[in-house]
Amino acid sequence: MKHLKHGFRSALGFSRAQASGFVLLAAVILGFIFSGVLYAPSHPAAEDQDATHVLDSLLACWDEVVMDTLATTAPATSEINGEPFRFDPNKLSVQELQSVGFSPQLAKRVVRYREAGGIFRSRKDLLRIYGMDTALYRRLEPFIQLPVERALPRKTWQPYPSVATRKAEPFDLNLADTAQLKKIFGIGDKRALRIVAYREKLGGFVSITQVGEIYTLDSAVAGRLVQASFVSENFRPRRIDINSADENELAAHPYLSKSAAHALVAYRFQHGELMALSDLAKIQVLDTKTIQKIAPYLEFQIYHHPTPDTER
Repeated sequence: MKHLKHGFRSALGFSRAQASGFVLLAAVILGFIFSGVLYAPSHPAAEDQDATHVLDSLLACWDEVVMDTLATTAPATSEINGEPFRFDPNKLSVQELQSVGFSPQLAKRVVRYREAGGIFRSRKDLLRIYGMDTALYRRLEPFIQLPVERALPRKTWQPYPSVATRKAEPFDLNLADTAQLKKIFGIGDKRALRIVAYREKLGGFVSITQVGEIYTLDSAVAGRLVQASFVSENFRPRRIDINSADENELAAHPYLSKSAAHALVAYRFQHGELMALSDLAKIQVLDTKTIQKIAPYLEFQIYHHPTPDTER
């Protein structure tokens, strides 16, 4: 019996209750049929007529069961209530959607979707609504006043910022702050801070070419900085008194190494104060190039004037 019910459910799409009713109804029909064969009535004509009425009633009941089953299992969207016309699903009411061909349930879902803030931007967006089957969509698709698919946003082509568009107004390199420096393409927070820090260690830039000495500043960025800035001719850098500065103060300058600072202090201790820039050439660790670079940042204050005896 279970296998029989399962067969009816699989073949006809019945629910469990409907399959049980069908089996019971079939059993009753078969019972009436075989009862007429096994037990011949004394008045066959009359009883055959009664049996015919019973069978007609049973068949009528069977038709109602089958129709109810088909009504419950058929999809809601298969019901076409009207002829389609050109329409925008973003604007029609429930009644108007039904007149196009939507079922009542599907029309309500479409309206609820819009009320929740949804917008149909293309025809295919309707397929997102639960219960919208492909057959109904294909029938209505030519009448929907929307693009077939969503149009991708067009990207406006913009050229990569050139040096010309990012070029800052000329500014004094010794007066510029980090905000001014960052206007140069390729200079961010770290590089701007590094430029200012190097300027402070030097005592100021005396030549625009010193930009090339800044650590991690590549030639392209350095070139843009040179084009956008200048060093004033009247600028006077912060100077170091070579006759009073100690070894640490001398070594703190970018152009003097620790060994050069130590040699300067030792020479000053052995030979007295340095009188002029030419005295630096007497210190072996200082080459001509280093002396030329450090010269703008030195001053020679004389504290002990030589006496005739010391000159002899």
